[in-house]
Amino acid sequence: MGRRRHEPVKVGDCLLTRRPYQRTVHEGVRMKAHRRAFLIHNGYLPEVVQHSCDNPRCVNPEHLIAGDFASNNQDRAKKGRSAKVVPSRRKFCRDKAVRLYRYGFSFKAIAELLGVSYGGSFVRDVRRGIVSSD
Repeated sequence: MGRRRHEPVKVGDCLLTRRPYQRTVHEGVRMKAHRRAFLIHNGYLPEVVQHSCDNPRCVNPEHLIAGDFASNNQDRAKKGRSAKVVPSRRKFCRDKAVRLYRYGFSFKAIAELLGVSYGGSFVRDVRRGIVSSD
């Protein structure tokens, strides 16, 4: 018989769910799978459950650490995953789009160059930004 649909798969030392931060139900309460694994293994639920392996799909209780928001934010910043450390791709693309527009490129050409949908929100936002800033 094959494995159950939502059963984690062992990859290296990790037990991986199908999706990052997959949701599940424990005693009628909906929660993220890694929090459920920590609760079952340790008998309590801390403010934050961190992954020592840095894999958001992992539910291996040995890789899960109790923490708080401050320690989670410090860990994220130390590992370079903080929004303040990693510049937004959207802002980078917007700045590039503005420069291309000022060089005379059409919005359709800009969308093709940046690999975004011409009818999507990105081009609409850039268009609004250019119109309001000029």
